[in-house]
Amino acid sequence: MPSLSVKSIVNLITAGTKSVDRAIQSTRRGSNKIRPKKSSVADVKIKPSKVTIPLPDECWNLICDNLSSFDQIKLRRVNKQLHGIVEKRLESQIYLDIVKCDTDEILLDEQNQKIIRVYDFHKHRKNNVLLHMSQRNTALIVDDRWSSRDVYCTFGAIQFFSKYAHCITMDVQIAELLIVGCSTLKLSRWHSFECYVNAVGMIAGDELHMKLSKSPPSKSALFSNAKEITIRALITDLSHLSRIPDYSVAVEALFDSNKIELFRINIIDNSTQCRSELGSNVRLIRRPHKHLHIFKKWLNTNELREKYVQQYS
Repeated sequence: MPSLSVKSIVNLITAGTKSVDRAIQSTRRGSNKIRPKKSSVADVKIKPSKVTIPLPDECWNLICDNLSSFDQIKLRRVNKQLHGIVEKRLESQIYLDIVKCDTDEILLDEQNQKIIRVYDFHKHRKNNVLLHMSQRNTALIVDDRWSSRDVYCTFGAIQFFSKYAHCITMDVQIAELLIVGCSTLKLSRWHSFECYVNAVGMIAGDELHMKLSKSPPSKSALFSNAKEITIRALITDLSHLSRIPDYSVAVEALFDSNKIELFRINIIDNSTQCRSELGSNVRLIRRPHKHLHIFKKWLNTNELREKYVQQYS
């Protein structure tokens, strides 16, 4: 029997799934009536017995290396063997990086770049979400012009990877999204509020809030194994931090204070760009320390003490 390469095995798997889909579609298009076929002795054929030989885990790991990140997660539903193989790959993930940016620029750079890429992002088939998985790192990118469907997809993906991650880095918009997802507010309504804040502009949107009075039921922390959490924020985006306490969600819903070792706020200075865009109206924007004071009160930095760090870049 000729030996098969990993690429040929992957092609066989994808071809097999396509043939199954065509068979299902043909049966749906056909008639619902079952007509018995007259069989004779000559038509009866004895089918040879099929013996299934399971592939070892090493072969499946090589196949997973050539599949997209989304296809690897789908393999968990096939059988117990593949579920265990993919689960081991997920348990080795330590770092989780969540970014909100222009996904078109990333995909365009990957197409134009001719050298071997370190990161290979795979796009979700329905939403503007990119995913990359390596041996120890998971990167999740959502488009900065996200829709309501993108918001739900992003929150679902973070919920899936949250139990594996130990070191989490996220943009400040993602941090607000996670708190809203843990609250009683619908994500679609919050997305409409965010679109309105962006529409009215930086000065008016800096003071807009959506306060909730009802607190959600207590659940386990979203990042139950988190040891280090970093939130990236531009100076002009610090209003997202001051809106986090408005959703009546306790800090225990985000991480376990007994396991956390470092909580970092990375503030990126874009004041020069802000002055050029707003001119003299820049004085109407609330100062950064006011947003940080509201957020630090919600975070209980007095209890975190040296575990809380503010970094400026």
